[in-house]
Amino acid sequence: MKFRSGRIVREGLKISLSELRLAKRHRSARARWNTNVGAPSIFVISRERAKLGYFWRHAYGTSHSRPFHGSVVNPDTGKPILTCDDQLRRVDFRKVKHSELILPDPLNGRRPFHSALWQADNAKIPRIAPMEFIGRYLDGFFDYGIVDEVHELKGETAQGNALGTLASACDWTVIFTGTVLGG
Repeated sequence: MKFRSGRIVREGLKISLSELRLAKRHRSARARWNTNVGAPSIFVISRERAKLGYFWRHAYGTSHSRPFHGSVVNPDTGKPILTCDDQLRRVDFRKVKHSELILPDPLNGRRPFHSALWQADNAKIPRIAPMEFIGRYLDGFFDYGIVDEVHELKGETAQGNALGTLASACDWTVIFTGTVLGG
């Protein structure tokens, strides 16, 4: 089995992930798969492709009045986006997602909140990350999940979260690592 740009290809059988989750006339999507294929199957997906999600674009404003005229401003507050020693400018937004923690204002009693300075780009093709799709729609579909080089997935990363999603969608999870210590 090969996973090619959102489609699964096997000896002439072509099916998309969204079609894979449909039970149609069967009691479950898994029963439908077993009826149509009837043989052990292997799905291979790279960790980079597994976490790919929707396209995004920056979300910030530009002040057209005083006191911040010409500055890049947070659309939630209308104020410049401050860093430790300066404020963000347009050039700082190249290919990096920025966000800002808005601290409470004692006058209005608002709680602190996270303000993302990026959003989904609805002008491009809408897509969902394969691991997010598997976690949402194919829970319990797979018998085994096999993951290699798991020491590279440690911590709170998108790839580590993808591993957790895969593990929750499988009955059994087998992990391999070449680094026993220090990873």
